[in-house]
Amino acid sequence: MKIVIGGAQRSGTSLLRSIVGSHSKVAMFPYDLRLWTYFGARHSGQNLSLEQAESLLRGILSDKKALMADVLPTVDEVQALLSQSEIEGLTANQVFDCFLEAYASRRGKPWWGLKTPWNEFYAGEILENLADVVFLQIMRNPLDSAASAKHVEGGSWFYDPFSHIDRWRRSAQASRKNVELYPGRYHVVRYEDLAADPAGTARNLCNQIGLEYEEGMELGLKQPGWPGSNSSFVASVGSSRPLKKRTIPHYLRTVYNYELAEEMRALDY
Repeated sequence: MKIVIGGAQRSGTSLLRSIVGSHSKVAMFPYDLRLWTYFGARHSGQNLSLEQAESLLRGILSDKKALMADVLPTVDEVQALLSQSEIEGLTANQVFDCFLEAYASRRGKPWWGLKTPWNEFYAGEILENLADVVFLQIMRNPLDSAASAKHVEGGSWFYDPFSHIDRWRRSAQASRKNVELYPGRYHVVRYEDLAADPAGTARNLCNQIGLEYEEGMELGLKQPGWPGSNSSFVASVGSSRPLKKRTIPHYLRTVYNYELAEEMRALDY
């Protein structure tokens, strides 16, 4: 099995990664490596020569998010997997698959996983080109996601309300469309459900994707790179930090409620 996680920034994507990555069979890559959102976008629809595939692989291995990982496969290890595959015309998807498989092998686990915000915009390409992939998308009330983005520790350099509204809308629309297009392979998790009942939600999610629930995995304590929380807005599962509720200004809340009324209603927000 292969697990890809997506969702809007500041919506609990890292929390979901920590939970799934705490399963004994799943090697979730510990950081937001932008395989599809950056590297894949540069090679979309292309057949790659061996030289181009190696260049792509070296680019991935030298990415700052890759260099932060606990372990990394070598170029030779990934190329060995590529050579074993019966592939006519290498694509970026095959390179990504073999890279993550080699990473999982390094971790001694049979299944790989990767989380990167906005992966859902590439879900069709991922699911149609890679077998045995299940996609998990986490959704969060956009008012809370916006507040978290606006007040995140270190500054809100990536938060622009109108860009956030547009992306959240497209993300919500993708969640509904992809559940219908890929039944059994595409699953949507609400952050609020995960926060209210982490064990129950994790157990239900495991049942949906064919994993055996493991006691305590909802704490996320076995995922490399997970500090217990990365939120300055709400205390995450397993965190001892106190709840610190922050909001966006009233005028922005009005804009969000107006612009996203249909999508919010569909998700019971």
